[in-house]
Amino acid sequence: MFSANYLKNSIEKNTSDKVIINKISKGNTIVFLGNSNEFIKKYGNKNYKNESFDIFQEGNFYYINGKQPDGLFYAVVSFLESWYNLYMMEDGRLFVNKNSRPSFNSKLMSFSPPFEMRFVAYFEVLKRNYASFNKALPLTYFNYLYDELNFKYYCKQDCGWGHTAFCMIPPEKYMQTMPFLFAQDKEGKVVTPARQLCFSNDTVYKLVNTYLQSVMAQYPQNKFFSVTNNDGIGTCECPRCTKTNKQENSSSGTIVRLINRLAKENRRRYPDLKYITLSYLDLKYGPQLTKLDQDAYVCISVDTSGWDYPFRKIRDSRHFQQRMNSWKKCTNNIYVWDYTCDFDDYLLIRPNIDIISDNLRFYAEMGVKGVYLQSFYENGNVEESLLRPFIWSHLIWNPQESYRDYLKIFVENYYGSASKDIMRYYDFIYQNRKMSISSNYILDLDNYNVKKLVNIVEAVKAKQKGDEMNDRILKWRMPIIYSLVKYQSYNLTPKQYFDFSRELQKDFEKFEVDRLSNFNKRPQDFIDINLKRSEGFYKKMSKSFSIKENEVDGSMLRLHFDTRTNTKPELVEDKDTESGLSVSLGNTSPEHLIEFRPSVEFINKFHGREIKVRLKGKLNNDLKTENKLYVGVYSLKESRMMYHSVIPKKILAKNIRQ
Repeated sequence: MFSANYLKNSIEKNTSDKVIINKISKGNTIVFLGNSNEFIKKYGNKNYKNESFDIFQEGNFYYINGKQPDGLFYAVVSFLESWYNLYMMEDGRLFVNKNSRPSFNSKLMSFSPPFEMRFVAYFEVLKRNYASFNKALPLTYFNYLYDELNFKYYCKQDCGWGHTAFCMIPPEKYMQTMPFLFAQDKEGKVVTPARQLCFSNDTVYKLVNTYLQSVMAQYPQNKFFSVTNNDGIGTCECPRCTKTNKQENSSSGTIVRLINRLAKENRRRYPDLKYITLSYLDLKYGPQLTKLDQDAYVCISVDTSGWDYPFRKIRDSRHFQQRMNSWKKCTNNIYVWDYTCDFDDYLLIRPNIDIISDNLRFYAEMGVKGVYLQSFYENGNVEESLLRPFIWSHLIWNPQESYRDYLKIFVENYYGSASKDIMRYYDFIYQNRKMSISSNYILDLDNYNVKKLVNIVEAVKAKQKGDEMNDRILKWRMPIIYSLVKYQSYNLTPKQYFDFSRELQKDFEKFEVDRLSNFNKRPQDFIDINLKRSEGFYKKMSKSFSIKENEVDGSMLRLHFDTRTNTKPELVEDKDTESGLSVSLGNTSPEHLIEFRPSVEFINKFHGREIKVRLKGKLNNDLKTENKLYVGVYSLKESRMMYHSVIPKKILAKNIRQ
């Protein structure tokens, strides 16, 4: 009855149709729902698995059936989307797509989803209506889905399911009295800052097992129990762990053996319970000898394979394929944990929807059983906070569909008169994205493309109105404006920089932005410093972001360490400067390459004239080698060094401002 009422109410509230269910009638739409006699007569009595379903159409008669209750409900949702063009783009509200999507055959739809677990970790998806309608099936359960769907994936533990060692054996409780429970180095000292566990220790096993009993007593509906490392590196090197992991040729050997022991000894008591662990950082490869228990799963994180390469398809990562293949040798129960935002910079734009969509197809091809797409989901202040979960929810259900279809459906129906300009934005950023080692798209844009981007964003702003649509556009603009202010301020006019900084101040207050990353929980500091800097430039109204016309502003520099990875410029307080601010390039390694790569516009303006670059550094007296500063001018046109000089230590020692 739940699916029937949902279908009838959704159609009649949002369209002019009247729906008759499981009856022959003269109504506009006659639906035979579930394993009705009419369905059986025409198509037989089917035995559905997972969440598979069928939809058949004959005139105004529709036959909908699937595995009950969840498969049947998802058949209803698919029917609403594909035949009635009804989509849920925000919690509890259906939108009618004005432009029908020709992705499905309107006469027949038979489908079985490739992933049994589909966790899209965004703020909106953690709401019951949205998660249920968009088929985003989470591993954990906090009233995400309608209870009527008989939700089957529960993993309720104190630390969730991602990193659980802290909760199973809290360091504050056991570190002082029982330090041998924690990971040790070869000399027997506890060294890992993440306080990992010694998984070969019998006392560790007993405490984990006791914790399991307490969790199951509190949450008897649980279907999963998670045994994972804490968030960080560190593997125990005690003699027992070293021996086991050497035999398995993997640091995962000890944790896999502990999980197998848990599964075997608790199978009779909890016959339906599954166990899950995480392939993450040090535990990236599966063991070579031990098979994972039939009731155990591994979730492979793309951390070391994909974290720094958001614009590279995971299928192109040889490292990830090696990891996947190592686990496939010991289990068929594999989930994948992928990332959809930069956790060091939540609001940074990352045009990689096409990459993630290809990743999902690859996971399905590899036989992966579930996927967790993670974002910063605590308050929804991330790039495309509604568009992305809408696209992910559909592609994680059916990876073979096109992300462009759902991108257009969302933009055209959610942003009203601004939709054409917003689609111009997506065409622009995806056509201009270059495959790069750099993970920062906005930082790699040249002056010409920054201007094009600003023009598009300003065209969208012109469509704003003082209503609900205005808030939608403001929320969409916020990450783009933030990215421009943080990484491209030197390519903005003083007025643009000034206006954008003030717009961000209002946006941060309006949308309650309380953090910018896992570590930066003071967004007002970012606002204050850019307000101060932009106001100084705006008052001068100079054509160049320079104190003097022929000086290069520090935000136009890039710092490279090992010549490949960019360190992003960051504004900091500096009492030694006239403005009280300077641009910091960080301190990431003993050797730095500071690069200034001028735009064509800059070269034409200053050709043949003197350019001054002022740097402020600090001598490192701990270095065994001598501190030196090398200055060179390299011609990309001629592919050779045109000028080279060394500033000796004695000059650096006397005056660190050069």
